[in-house]
Amino acid sequence: MGKRKIKAGAAAVCMAACAFLFSAEIQVQAGLVLEDLSGSFDPKKKEDEKKGEYYQISSENGKMTNILIELYRLQSQGYELDGWLELNGDFYYKQENEILTGLQEIGEEIYYFNENGKMETQCWKKVGEDSYFFSESGEAYREDSVQIEGTYYCFDREGRMQREQMLVLEEGTYYVGEDGASVKDQFLKLDKETYYFDENGRMTTGLIAVDGEEYYMGSDGKMKKGWQVINGRRYLFHLQTGKMLKGIKIGDIVIDKNGRAELPDSHMIQMEEMMQNPELPTGCESVALTIALNYYGFELEKTTIADEYLEYSDKNFVSAYVGNPHTESGAGCFAPAIETAGNEFLETVGSDLKAADISGASLEELYSYVANGTPVVVWNSMYMNDLEKTEQTYVYQGKTYYWYRKEHCVVLCGYDKEKGIVLINDPLEGIVERDAERFEEIYDQMGKMAVVIQQN
Repeated sequence: MGKRKIKAGAAAVCMAACAFLFSAEIQVQAGLVLEDLSGSFDPKKKEDEKKGEYYQISSENGKMTNILIELYRLQSQGYELDGWLELNGDFYYKQENEILTGLQEIGEEIYYFNENGKMETQCWKKVGEDSYFFSESGEAYREDSVQIEGTYYCFDREGRMQREQMLVLEEGTYYVGEDGASVKDQFLKLDKETYYFDENGRMTTGLIAVDGEEYYMGSDGKMKKGWQVINGRRYLFHLQTGKMLKGIKIGDIVIDKNGRAELPDSHMIQMEEMMQNPELPTGCESVALTIALNYYGFELEKTTIADEYLEYSDKNFVSAYVGNPHTESGAGCFAPAIETAGNEFLETVGSDLKAADISGASLEELYSYVANGTPVVVWNSMYMNDLEKTEQTYVYQGKTYYWYRKEHCVVLCGYDKEKGIVLINDPLEGIVERDAERFEEIYDQMGKMAVVIQQN
């Protein structure tokens, strides 16, 4: 039903077409009453007879609620009992002989009427613990993300302002904080990931400068750390703060004043071999992790990770191991399982090191870790054979993973660009050379899965 306007000199009020009788008592029948609370009011009177001011009486206890409505003229008949009423540009709503107040749902919309019954517009209202914003036409914003005075807010289907959630809009991604307003001009840590929202509240991506320091935010807005390749150039970002490192030398890597790193054409890490057989015929992943950990001086036994720190499952091969690595029938596990096992061990021994899943990094980025003296646990294939994709899948954190027969895990410990080779510490063969192009092809097919041990 639309809002009906009562014009000065023509219309009076939407109310029952019958007489209301009043006494000098305050506790009277609910409805509209004369200001002096005496006499009677009959809407059927001639329109030129009496003009007065009327108040609304509550139906609960007859208490006057100070709702003042000026009546201009009375129309003899034809008004509905309930509905919208406009007086002097303000809207009211009459229902069951009362003018509504407070938060009200009318039709498919939500409105707010003040203590005098006037519909509120273009304003915030708090009802209990919930906040609402009412538009210029009076309706509450619902199931919408709205920019109010330059700041974004989000409202649910009931019109309640939402807090602490991400808003994905056509113009960008925003985050509304504890106060319901979009976060602006600051870093924000959410679920262990760091984001930056600019002066307009929009989530940033790519290289950004904040307070004289440079940071790199991925396409998903998450702060990237460690080695990154940007527009074909290599940069190193602090593993804790995310700041770009500049004007330093790390191992054989020289980083200039602009943060650009020049990798040597070749680099080899000296490390010990460890064979998975005979104790762990299908335990290449846990042995590869052990090789990497022992490089940092932990002196782990071959089976310690597999027996004490690796998670097991009958179907989850992503964040756990499927089968038994002590047998020929064991299957294997992917990077999340090895990252978790590595961190379980490092936390147990009180180390400052941390296992980090760097899956998605290009082979060139892996070279940066190697040149920095950091061996990389990498998923490849047994003896560089062709992988066999199966129908066995597992969904982990929203991503579907496929299992591959002949999957294998090794440690990348060297490269030579001129010769086109990589050096790997293979739990099946020891330290051997592989063709870099073929190695990269299989690495990519396996989903570019890799884990490193680095400073926390």
